[in-house]
Amino acid sequence: MDWVLLLKAAVMGLVEGLTEFLPISSTGHLILAAALLDLPGEKIKLFEVVIQTGAILAVVALYAERLLTVVRGLPHDAASRRFVANVALGFFPAALAGVLFIGFIKAVLFNPRNAYQNYNCAVNLSDRTIYTYMGVLKPKLGNANYCSAGQLSPLLNDPFYRTIGIGTRIFLGGGVGYVTWQGTQHNPDVPRRENGIPRGGAGTLAVIGDLKQMKPEYLVGTSFRGYGCTLTVGIGVPIPILDEEVCRFTTVTDADITAPIVDYSKAYPNMEPGNLGEVSYAELRSGFITVQGKRVPTASLSSYPKAVEIATKLKAWIKAGWFLLTEPVQLLRAPGSGYAFKPFTERPVGK
Repeated sequence: MDWVLLLKAAVMGLVEGLTEFLPISSTGHLILAAALLDLPGEKIKLFEVVIQTGAILAVVALYAERLLTVVRGLPHDAASRRFVANVALGFFPAALAGVLFIGFIKAVLFNPRNAYQNYNCAVNLSDRTIYTYMGVLKPKLGNANYCSAGQLSPLLNDPFYRTIGIGTRIFLGGGVGYVTWQGTQHNPDVPRRENGIPRGGAGTLAVIGDLKQMKPEYLVGTSFRGYGCTLTVGIGVPIPILDEEVCRFTTVTDADITAPIVDYSKAYPNMEPGNLGEVSYAELRSGFITVQGKRVPTASLSSYPKAVEIATKLKAWIKAGWFLLTEPVQLLRAPGSGYAFKPFTERPVGK
């Protein structure tokens, strides 16, 4: 028996009991309480409805005689009819608003590229500052930016996508979401290390979820100076340990994962092959790496503490029974599938 879950249910009952008879929204307070108590998913919505049954029955019991009098008096008593009309008048505006604005009340997030399986470590060899989707890059190897939670990144713990595919239930932005298919720029057939970890950008996920469940600490609008805006999304993917191989994959550490160091001033925009070397995520997270003999400070666009928080929260959801794992309808296209990302080559348009 989960005593913590029972205690949370008791707190929800207390909130409902105290707010139902006050001139405030009991349902609104239940929603806030559920968020504060970290009760996620569709089941809590049903619980928020069912838990109000007790308060409704209490009202019926308390006012039973008056309600019966109203019902009996409807054919001939003006006061009874006025009472029913007032109740209907109080209900009708909210019902009408729900019908008219249901498209705004319901909101869905669909994001076509997430959880990039490894990525570049971006540097700038030029003598000018450049502004990229990897952040501001200072001239002459002034800094190095990378973007992954490393050993906590989902696709680095399942490098051959043995457990992830269409229908996989995931933590998405603080709520529950699903993998819809591989994301844009999915590129499984890239060079990999002996442990299966790709040496650069590889797999991606397309995901969908109920935006109303999501929370601002896990879904953040982000602006890159001089480049543009984007959306920072917190994602957690449960990986069931199917066998020894999957178990071995999930023991990956930052020291086992390397990223290519790429010059974003010339090599990257011109799609030049090769790189300036490889560096492990353990080195990147140390705060400094060495590139061409120079000690370069590093910074991550992903939050490792937030990744730990998401993993911990997802684990708690699973243990509490709020979050059930799903078997994919179809696994993502893996290495050897013949699927490859084909970048477009820019062609000048003739006048």
